[in-house]
Amino acid sequence: AFRNGTNMNVIESTPTSNKFSMNLEGGGTFGYNATYTQNSGVTESMLDPRLYRKVTTQQGNYWVYENVEIFPQQTGTISCKVTRKIYFDSALDAVINPPAKLMSVASMKTQGATDTTLSVIEHSGNLQNVGEIIYEGLKGAPAELGRFGSAMNAVGGVALAVNIFRGRTTKDAQTLYDALRLIENKSVSDTLAREIRDYSGLTVKHYTISNVFNGVGYVSGYAGPLGKGLSVITSLGGGWYNDSTGSELNMMWDSIMRSILAELELQDIRAAKKEKKKKITWLIDPSGYVFETIETNRISGVEASILYSDAINGDFTFWSEAEQTGQNNPQITGSDGRFAWDVPSGFWKVAFDGTGYIPSESKPMEVDPLHDKVHIGLLSLKTPVISSAALNDTGFEIEFELYMQGESIIEPVSKKTNIQLFDDNNTPIPIKDIEFVITAKNTTYKEGMTYQKDVLSTEDFVKRIRIIVDETNYPGGFKEFKEDGFTPERYYVTVLENAKSYSGVKLASYLTTDKVSVVSREKALSPSSNVPQGSYVNAQYISLTTQTEGATIYYTTDGSTPTPLSFVYNGTPVVMEKTGVLKCIASRVGMDDSDVASFQYFIGATIPTQVMHPVASTASGTYSQSLQVVLTTATEGAGIYYTLDGSEPTASKTLYTGPITISNSVTLKAIAVKTGLLNSRTVAYEYVILASSITTAEAVPTGVSLNVERTGPNVLVQTGLLSIRTGSQAMAHVPALMIQTLINHANRSDINGNLLGVLVDTPTGVTGLTTQIPTDSIRTMANRPGTGFEISSDIAGVRFDNIALQAITDQSASDTVTISVEEVPLSTLTDELKEKVSGNKVYQLTVKSGNKVISDFKGGFATVTIPYTLKEGENPHAVVVWYLNQGDMKSVRGSYVADLKAVVFTVNHFSYFMIKHDPVKFIDIPDNAWYKNAVDFIAARRITQGTGNNQYSPDAPITRGRFIVLLMNAYDITPEQYPDLLNISPFADAGNTYYTKYLAVAKGLGIVQGIGNNRFAPEQNITREEMFVMLYNVLHAIGKTPVMISTNRINDFNDINQVAPWAYDAIFVLVNAEVVNGDKGSIHPKRNTTAAETAQVLFNLLKQ
Repeated sequence: AFRNGTNMNVIESTPTSNKFSMNLEGGGTFGYNATYTQNSGVTESMLDPRLYRKVTTQQGNYWVYENVEIFPQQTGTISCKVTRKIYFDSALDAVINPPAKLMSVASMKTQGATDTTLSVIEHSGNLQNVGEIIYEGLKGAPAELGRFGSAMNAVGGVALAVNIFRGRTTKDAQTLYDALRLIENKSVSDTLAREIRDYSGLTVKHYTISNVFNGVGYVSGYAGPLGKGLSVITSLGGGWYNDSTGSELNMMWDSIMRSILAELELQDIRAAKKEKKKKITWLIDPSGYVFETIETNRISGVEASILYSDAINGDFTFWSEAEQTGQNNPQITGSDGRFAWDVPSGFWKVAFDGTGYIPSESKPMEVDPLHDKVHIGLLSLKTPVISSAALNDTGFEIEFELYMQGESIIEPVSKKTNIQLFDDNNTPIPIKDIEFVITAKNTTYKEGMTYQKDVLSTEDFVKRIRIIVDETNYPGGFKEFKEDGFTPERYYVTVLENAKSYSGVKLASYLTTDKVSVVSREKALSPSSNVPQGSYVNAQYISLTTQTEGATIYYTTDGSTPTPLSFVYNGTPVVMEKTGVLKCIASRVGMDDSDVASFQYFIGATIPTQVMHPVASTASGTYSQSLQVVLTTATEGAGIYYTLDGSEPTASKTLYTGPITISNSVTLKAIAVKTGLLNSRTVAYEYVILASSITTAEAVPTGVSLNVERTGPNVLVQTGLLSIRTGSQAMAHVPALMIQTLINHANRSDINGNLLGVLVDTPTGVTGLTTQIPTDSIRTMANRPGTGFEISSDIAGVRFDNIALQAITDQSASDTVTISVEEVPLSTLTDELKEKVSGNKVYQLTVKSGNKVISDFKGGFATVTIPYTLKEGENPHAVVVWYLNQGDMKSVRGSYVADLKAVVFTVNHFSYFMIKHDPVKFIDIPDNAWYKNAVDFIAARRITQGTGNNQYSPDAPITRGRFIVLLMNAYDITPEQYPDLLNISPFADAGNTYYTKYLAVAKGLGIVQGIGNNRFAPEQNITREEMFVMLYNVLHAIGKTPVMISTNRINDFNDINQVAPWAYDAIFVLVNAEVVNGDKGSIHPKRNTTAAETAQVLFNLLKQ
């Protein structure tokens, strides 16, 4: 009656108040009064925790007070009063504000929680709770309950459903399915079944729902539990069946049950139907997708059928009962290749039949547990064909329609190939090499996989190859013209019959490309979107196009950089259902891939208008001395307010005006505030200041010998470990108990260790070390904030920071993680690498989990130590570590450390690395110059090329443009890494020269702000204080702000008062970190910076 708006007497309906009454058919009246008022003076301390229940959500907190009074008057009559009061904190109040706090009575007749705005308060949950309370009061008297039922349908669907789930002790999906069986409307039932499937999956995964806070009220539409919005908070629902835990998953369960109850009321189910309904078994998904070769290459139009057996090795038969649960069997996959069912407990497998593919099936699986990653690779029956070919100065490229077996293109050992190259006169052209351009490892058709049944022995899949001509036997390489100088030369490629598709299908006969001539190599044009990036209320369906004819578009929707191994755009619109970034590239044979096109869509919300949160110069941790902490925010003009007692900061707290001295253990909390924007989120930093350092060694009860030592901010808790020889390698296994013992010891209040380590004793003569660690132990360390892990030995040492440990955990594919450092025999390298290596030592660093190589630390770092003996005459500052990548070389941050007689370098990924003495000498750098070591250091790493004619010009002023290039090269921040920033509002005076792209990226990353009026003045000489600010901004941007080792060194300089206010914080940190040394007691902030000074500052930082 309430939802239909019948028999309702509206007393008042305003944006902040609703009052009405309803006469019930069975006799009696409902009265309803809801108001919203602003209570700015109420604080949490005023709310008695014995009366108010605090509910914490990811968007804020609210406090609920509930009181129910029941007044039995006579047999069959009951009078009750329900009072519920909710206080929202400022964060939640801002979300539901403004202006309409309450939904009008008129709109409640037609709107439900899923089709209203976030500011709407849904009232109907209150009425439902009243019905449940009255039901509880009368359930012992069936006759009286029946009289009341004519008004509230309590004896009908509501009472029946209440009775069902009240009998349960936990909120499981079985209960929801039991109630769902009572709904007769198939469309509504199917929609709610999908919601229950979502809930079931999230429960199994222990997933936390961030937006569903309390029981949703009556809803007329069903948009899924995540779409119900903030009206859930203010529905005033939840009642007695939500008072047990207040957890978000339980609230999601309540939300779905309320939707079921609402539908049952509408169809007026009677209690008698309870006996007629048959219970079913709890349903759990088997779901996944079908693909070809790689998991992003999905297959549509495949018939997927679910088969059932009562035993894992029994006969499987087609499941014919799918239709009874509102499901289809078989299903036809769409563009995403997906299939999904909910099935009862038992043994199941999925069969697949697609045109042009070998019929296949999954391995059998037992339900439960949950099987939601049944991803199956199919085998194509298609005969391979060449889709395109092109020739330019880099080589002859061809692309196949299907992925091919790499071994059938070029045999890896013998180098025998099934590719032949000819010129226009059919003369064979000698081939030096065949490069795999678009290629992927076979990780999907392997033995021992959970669901995949079809197996392929090939190791590599390849779709695009590049043929390199042997210029030794064909001088000059590919010719643009014939000998007459004007007739274009043409070439073609033949692929022999033994070449095979990825699934092993040979060519019907040899394939020949068209004859092509050499053309200049160009870059494909970036794709464009038919939907402009921006804010949208509903999901957007996006079509992508590129003006490069014949190019293929690849895309991602998770913010990652797309490659030719990403999803292929096949003309079906890309659906953006939630806020995210769509990135795409165009790729065509014979061309460089396009720049990444990026489109950001805000779905269901507006672009945030919130101040960026503050960042502290010193990370949380344990320290042996006082700290000077600098706070900054990326929002220009914002003020920062902080507390040191753990209380929440507000604009009435202490205003940040300069570095904060931390002398005792405190919790620093801060917010940033700016008029016209929402306050930033609160950030918190925990600082533990120890009275004295700890250097102890003791035995623990387990018998494991532990050593505790302090180095700077790190407290290392270390134990010894033996290894065994396996060939030329040492092998060590770290037991889980050892890691737990280290953690237990580090947790002691007198130690507070933040670095755990094992010292491995290796046999004499080995050239590598492999260490195995349980994945759960890595996860335990990763979950301990600020904790790193170190492996030390005579062979090498590796130290992972906490972010790297988390990345390894997230990417692990087995129970064990294997970490290896191995010297690579030079004989195994390619001729090209041998030439570059020139006899220097090369090391391969690897992290593996099962067969999966984990090379990317997702923003984390590993610090590697490898012994190195200086040869006679070698300059220690010219010893460089080079990252080797397919023939390219790039220096990494590191240096020779004399005390360790080793090279120490820091990387964000593992691969092949070479240590090389690589000096560069300038004729204008005297041997006794104070800056010689610094110049040697940055020149050896190719951070600088000098000023020409083998000179460095150390005394010459350095321009702002030249410095930003040097600085970004020093920290490997290149324009190629940030294509999205190159064309976004560049400086007006950036020009078109060597520093142009660097300035665009530096501006986009907030490293530089310019001098005003969108100008940077790149040709203007840089002052020392400008240099220090840019340097600090770079370190801050990459998370490498130096740790201050002094709290008052800044006072040693007599011209500190000359530092501009905008430069003071940066100089304060760099001086107290001993990065800046000054000159005879002066910093000279206004003086132009020389090339020598620039080299020295970079040297001071990079050698650390």
